[in-house]
Amino acid sequence: MDEDEIENNNRDDEKTFREFYERIGYLVTAFAHLEIELINGLGLLINDGNLKIGEIIAGKLSFASTVDLFEELALYALTDKKALRELHALVKKLRSLGTLRNEIVHASLMQIYSASDDWKHLEGRFVRQRVRQRCRRKVSGAIQSDPSALLDQAEHLISTLFDELALFTQEYLC
Repeated sequence: MDEDEIENNNRDDEKTFREFYERIGYLVTAFAHLEIELINGLGLLINDGNLKIGEIIAGKLSFASTVDLFEELALYALTDKKALRELHALVKKLRSLGTLRNEIVHASLMQIYSASDDWKHLEGRFVRQRVRQRCRRKVSGAIQSDPSALLDQAEHLISTLFDELALFTQEYLC
């Protein structure tokens, strides 16, 4: 590879990384808006119409714990079988999104240039690599996946979930 090819590759890499980071930024922002909707629902469940109480409580909880609390309170408050089925489906999607969001946000991106047999099908693509911590030392856990596919999945899930959560809150909690 000559210097011009290296320079062009570096520019392409930078552009690709920038596109991924912009999508990750969108995901984080959209996730925050969804979290606000969830917290509003929590406030309605806790103190009929006082959304501030939901903010206070959820401010001390992780997203997963907020989802758990939302589910427990909704199970206590709701008796309609349709509402309970919708709650179950909603909570399942919220948990999936939380896991997916964490996989994306807490990953590093690297480009594979190796042409070894194990990596041949990934050559030149960006993959996700996660480092796991075991016994107080970091061991490469090398979980490779296409971050673009993960982002597509998360973006689709978050857009449908936002509407579903808003509708659920409006229909059953207000």
